[in-house]
Amino acid sequence: MNEWVSKVIELKKDVSGKFDEDVTISLKFDVDSSRKDSDELRLYQFNEDLKEWVELDNIVVDWLAGTVSGTTDHFSTFAVVERKIVQEPGIGAAFTDIQGHWAEKNIEKLAGTGIVNGYIDGSFKPDRTISRAEFTAMLVRALGLTSDGSNTFDDMADHWAKQAVSAAYSNGIIQGYDQRTFAPDDFITREQMAVMVVNALRINQTITNRSFADQDKISTWAHDAVMMATAYGIITGYPNNMLKPKSQATRAEAITVILRATE
Repeated sequence: MNEWVSKVIELKKDVSGKFDEDVTISLKFDVDSSRKDSDELRLYQFNEDLKEWVELDNIVVDWLAGTVSGTTDHFSTFAVVERKIVQEPGIGAAFTDIQGHWAEKNIEKLAGTGIVNGYIDGSFKPDRTISRAEFTAMLVRALGLTSDGSNTFDDMADHWAKQAVSAAYSNGIIQGYDQRTFAPDDFITREQMAVMVVNALRINQTITNRSFADQDKISTWAHDAVMMATAYGIITGYPNNMLKPKSQATRAEAITVILRATE
């Protein structure tokens, strides 16, 4: 069951109609009543045509500020909702939205293991982007790592993934943007995934025989890790020999990377 964790706010503008460009809406939510381990705070707006609440795009949760932001092309009635995630029972548990998906078999393999979770409506949402915190938590669970409880980054003090990030940091998997910032709610990129997985597996060799059409788009700090991850088949490219290193990873891609890294 979903739970409302903010006031319902109605926003209006002087002239009816949609905006020329999307605008960002940010609402305060009740931090005290929300689960600190929740990664499913979402900003919804009421769709007058459908007569139902729909989720905004580009959701960003800021636990320190106590806000949830999203983008929309028109004003409406808005509210923050905490959606309950449930672990699907049993290996190969059936999700309602993965049939025919390219990652269907990979998702089924990890379903019910505690590494990945589905949603209370029975869906998995394989094409939804995944945050740095979510991927870190999944990788830490897959590897069975534990935390010493120390706080590693200033922006992780009250975050639901604090323990997982601490475990990843102490095991040399992550470094953060700097000594104070991890940006847990930023969506993770494919090259960031590559670095984390290569660090986790402690792969250390020079790969020179890999070539992609967009290889020049790989960040300098991620180049070696991306080459190693692709050489080991952990991360693969797209058609036309594209790697898309800076593209945001999806839940399906994250599941596949973790499965390949741990098999």
